[in-house]
Amino acid sequence: METTFREISQWAGILGSLFYHDPASEKGATALCFVSGQEAAQAWPFGQPEAQTCLETMAKAAEDDGLHEIHLEYNRLFIGPSKLPAPAWGSVYLDPENVIFGIETLELREWMRASGVNMTLAEKEPEDQFGLMLMMAAFCTVSDNCSEAAVRKLLEHHLLPWAYRFLDQFEEGAGTGSFYASLAQLTRITLLDWQQRFELYPDKRKLFR
Repeated sequence: METTFREISQWAGILGSLFYHDPASEKGATALCFVSGQEAAQAWPFGQPEAQTCLETMAKAAEDDGLHEIHLEYNRLFIGPSKLPAPAWGSVYLDPENVIFGIETLELREWMRASGVNMTLAEKEPEDQFGLMLMMAAFCTVSDNCSEAAVRKLLEHHLLPWAYRFLDQFEEGAGTGSFYASLAQLTRITLLDWQQRFELYPDKRKLFR
């Protein structure tokens, strides 16, 4: 793996944790603590200065709303019980039936087997969750068992084709100025930077949502 590609590991892990873990959990709280800290806006290496603005907004939202409110928003956006404004699974966007455990889930599992990626999940759930896939990218960029070609396929074929549609809907559902709306903006800016920096070309896949 090229040293330059390793640059995304820490940051993909932070973004992945925020999209996957409840901020009230240990892992979620660690990521939340970092992005709401004073150093995060200066330290973020992608998409500056726009990324700095997003992180400053996230820090202010975290300070104003507090952990409990962000926890409630996490549940509304990712868990339910109401209809989710932007389901976070690739199959919902890439499968004609808009279902979880769909075609994309099966394709991603095949990529995981071929790339030596194993994940132990607490519950039976589809692996093509947006945050999980970012954490897969974080793992693969530093794993000796995962080739650069495998990382590129994860990003170009499995994640980027639907990522921006998801982030647009997620940002709208989160609401202007909120912590999670700013997270969506930061993630979009970061992914676009990765595309330019590492010459990533997302596959043209039909979206059904």
